[in-house]
Amino acid sequence: MDTTTYRIPRAQRRKFLRWGLGLWLPALACLAAVHWPIGRVGLAFFVVLALVVDLTYLNIALGRTLVSAHGIASLRPLARRSWRWNEIASVEVDVATYSKGAPISHVAVRTTGGRKRRLAVPYSTDGLADDTFQQTADDIIAAWRSRRRAY
Repeated sequence: MDTTTYRIPRAQRRKFLRWGLGLWLPALACLAAVHWPIGRVGLAFFVVLALVVDLTYLNIALGRTLVSAHGIASLRPLARRSWRWNEIASVEVDVATYSKGAPISHVAVRTTGGRKRRLAVPYSTDGLADDTFQQTADDIIAAWRSRRRAY
């Protein structure tokens, strides 16, 4: 089995980058306005908040999932995880619903130890939908099923 790399689709990645990098313009404008009524503490809080949100969007936009003969790896700029095929108990679509906002769909790996970990790709939500989500999820699950028989 060759290594297959799954990435966030280009249109969806562009939306993430637009959201993430778009927050820097107001942050820089606030930095330029040193005499703003919120003061330096409020200004610093806004810049730090913008940085955290930017890093979150960039972390999602630049993520990728590798499926190889050895196992599955979920790679993001701020987190890297990998599992060998014999460490994976199941691979499934996980839909996270929160009290506010739209549900978020991921593909999750459940390890033999019982922990559930979400893969970097595919990722889909109403606002940032991935048209290829189901196909990518099916491919990853099929790869796991074919390798599961070997263990």
